[in-house]
Amino acid sequence: SERLAKYHSNLNNDETSNRSVKRIKLANHEGFYEEIERKFEEYPIRELQPLKVTKKLLILDLDYALFNPEKKMPRPHLYQFLDKVGTYYNIGIWSAASRGWVHDVLSSWDLRPDGRAYRIGFYLDGSAMIPVEASKKIGQISVKPLALIWRRFTYFSPKNTIAVDVDRAHFLMNQQSGLEILPFHPTDDKVDDELKLLCEYLTRIAKCDDFTTLDHKFWKRDES
Repeated sequence: SERLAKYHSNLNNDETSNRSVKRIKLANHEGFYEEIERKFEEYPIRELQPLKVTKKLLILDLDYALFNPEKKMPRPHLYQFLDKVGTYYNIGIWSAASRGWVHDVLSSWDLRPDGRAYRIGFYLDGSAMIPVEASKKIGQISVKPLALIWRRFTYFSPKNTIAVDVDRAHFLMNQQSGLEILPFHPTDDKVDDELKLLCEYLTRIAKCDDFTTLDHKFWKRDES
């Protein structure tokens, strides 16, 4: 439809699986796009750093993806990860937490070895998420519609955007653009190399002209 094309939303109306949301089937309804338009008007996305149109867009979850909130501990390889992927991608953060919490966490991150801050282009918090009705059994869930970002930065689309999250339900409206990673729960007896592996994958696909040709479900496999 015209509205689908307008928002570049790669909506997949099939069922999807997740550790917390086992089976979801979401109806494609016009109200979702009206909600995006309303959210766009009331939620300003401000650039912290100028975005470069020559780079692709990487949207990162925060809690349990990059940072453990209970331990207040950055995930292993975080700073090396941000430094490396920042070469190829504009970086945006989208957390389900409050804006104040996101600001505090980002402010606590160490500077790069050269004394410069890591180049986070912008961040969104939980108030930018949109509630949608899944099934009668599951009820309402909140999602992170990438169309809200594409509406603000029109040079980004499903072709050059990838969203990383620990909860697959968050990118339910943009399943093809989403990549699910394991949550970070620090333990003494387990090595966490998730960001190291993710960095390798993101570097490998950085020169791909069209991300819609990729299947991020298999990102840990060589054939991805």
